[in-house]
Amino acid sequence: MTAASLNFTKRRKIKSAFVDIRVIERSEAYIRVRVSVDAKVLKTDADYRLVLDGFDRGRHQRNTITNPAGDDLDFTGFPVDASLRFKVRQVAIGSDEGRVLAATADIRPVEIEGKVQREPFIIPEPDDLGSLPWCIQWEGDVADPRLVINRKLDDIFGSWQDPVLQALYLPAMLRELLTGLICRVESEDELDEGTIGGRIIAFCKERFDAELPSGTFSGPDGNRDEWLKWAEECVVEFAETKWRKDKTLFDLMLEEGK
Repeated sequence: MTAASLNFTKRRKIKSAFVDIRVIERSEAYIRVRVSVDAKVLKTDADYRLVLDGFDRGRHQRNTITNPAGDDLDFTGFPVDASLRFKVRQVAIGSDEGRVLAATADIRPVEIEGKVQREPFIIPEPDDLGSLPWCIQWEGDVADPRLVINRKLDDIFGSWQDPVLQALYLPAMLRELLTGLICRVESEDELDEGTIGGRIIAFCKERFDAELPSGTFSGPDGNRDEWLKWAEECVVEFAETKWRKDKTLFDLMLEEGK
């Protein structure tokens, strides 16, 4: 497997294993981050600059990485307790100014002191589902479907947050949630900010690198096939994200099985 490969949008994908991001200091004035990028994943014929984008609950700040071997960067646009996530992007300069040449998926930093508190991504409700492991119930408000996991699984694994169980159901639940929304509403404008649908679309647009299609989901300006392709790319990036202990959900599942 190579360090970086083409993703669906022809943009090189920088594997997170070749990037190290650590929060080394938090204060009221700044959060200091140390980042190291393996230079061999950055080779390209194009001129570029390397940037580190930080995100937290709708806030965003960008810093330029001047030395891929290791920089300390101060992020001043976040509260001291921010639950930060990062993306490293290789951005073209010159005649192709601004085009993203390569990028990582979402990366959670290693916290040198303390732990970052995170809100769960999806919260399923345990219920009796017979032989179904989980389902999404679309009755009622389409923007707020009910996410359900079989109560037997919740009992056997001890919690829907068990890493083995999450690796099995979360990517598939995300896929059905995104595709279900895209096929049931004409535009994301129909999804209020406080609904599950509104939050999940906003989450994927902000956190993943999948290229956003133009137009609405359906209707006169609809572009449903491209939006469904976008949803699939988001699911792939979600599965590749290191959510806990610098491991993907699949890695955690394999670790638990040893």
